[in-house]
Amino acid sequence: MNFKSFFSMDKYISYCNLFIVSCLLLFMPRILEAKDFNKNSGRKLVVYIKGDSNLIKYFKNEFNIINYANDPAPADVQILLLNHSTANEGVLYRMIFTGQNDYTKVNDALEISFQKTDSEKTINDGLLKALKIGLLKYFYKTKLINQIKIKYPKDLVATYPVQSDNWDYWLFDIGISGSLDAEESRKDYEIQGEIAASRITEESKLKLSFSLNNKLQLFEIDGNQQKSLKKGYDFKGEYVKSLGNHFSAGLYAENLSSSFINTKYKTIIAPAVEYNLFPYSESLLKEFTIKYRIMYGIYNYYERTIYGKLGENLWSHNFKIKYELKEVWGSASVSLEGAQYLSDFSKNSLTFDSGLSVRIFEGFSINTELNLNILHDQIYLSAEGASVEEILLNQKQLASQYELSIEFGFSYSFGSIFNNIVNTRF
Repeated sequence: MNFKSFFSMDKYISYCNLFIVSCLLLFMPRILEAKDFNKNSGRKLVVYIKGDSNLIKYFKNEFNIINYANDPAPADVQILLLNHSTANEGVLYRMIFTGQNDYTKVNDALEISFQKTDSEKTINDGLLKALKIGLLKYFYKTKLINQIKIKYPKDLVATYPVQSDNWDYWLFDIGISGSLDAEESRKDYEIQGEIAASRITEESKLKLSFSLNNKLQLFEIDGNQQKSLKKGYDFKGEYVKSLGNHFSAGLYAENLSSSFINTKYKTIIAPAVEYNLFPYSESLLKEFTIKYRIMYGIYNYYERTIYGKLGENLWSHNFKIKYELKEVWGSASVSLEGAQYLSDFSKNSLTFDSGLSVRIFEGFSINTELNLNILHDQIYLSAEGASVEEILLNQKQLASQYELSIEFGFSYSFGSIFNNIVNTRF
């Protein structure tokens, strides 16, 4: 071996090692800084939003500096978007922010309301603005905050004059519709109408409504014309007074007529009380209410009932328990309602409702609904029964000791957990 070339090679390797070590010493702080940047701020925030899918598409299209996750598990921030109708028939949205991973315990909630007359674009833009504001504290924990600028108008006024309400919180709705469905041997005429008025404040709620529904069917069988008429109206009134963060009391009244349930008219007056285990201010998230009503009713029937009555006055009472919960993982609700005539405890009804929508694991969710009515209070049933035509045309309520409906379903999605692309072609 040529020792001269060997020592030259050894010298060359030493120079290379010295160069590599120098580069490491020079760039290590920046490498470590970049590593830290990737951990906390060199990547986009991963955000999971549970809410309206069309709204989420709008967010993706207009605000793409975050990654939108299809599942809550890998998200840095989970956002639960809730909405509820307001007194003026607008809508109140609440965004609940829950931090995960490096953002644990960084939580927040924002509320924004819109009027009934606001356009979809106005609502979407307002919610997008709320989303950006809510994510600021998460950006603040990253170096991306250095690229965000906040501007305030120079003429911004700190306080605004209180606007007067010429309608004093009153809201009115009027609607009417009619339809004609005709064939050579059959004609259906239907007219529907509704008038509603309400006044809702933090202290009280007053709601009045009147609805009308008449349906006439003319059909021809073997050259003979048959006529079937189903008619009815319903007037409801309700007044509720707030008694603090958990209690409320009020009065309910109703007057209705329905040929379907053999009722010429029924008038009910019912005082009621309600207790909410949670403050009413948290009703968008959770409710646990207990309501009790005692009712006095005046009944008058088209045909003599199975109990031989054409009219009667009855006392009854009603008790209802309801629990509802909304979270990022899903929602659940369950209610139990019982009613009973005080003159005869055997005439009663029991209604059970439940609904569940829950994420079991990544991408897999189940949805169930159950409704069960146990009926022993059909005091209005006609002693004459129902003809074949009335049964086929659904003109009369039939005797039944129960009504049951069950729905069950599941959904499963898999694939990319990040997809910020919005494509509306076709």
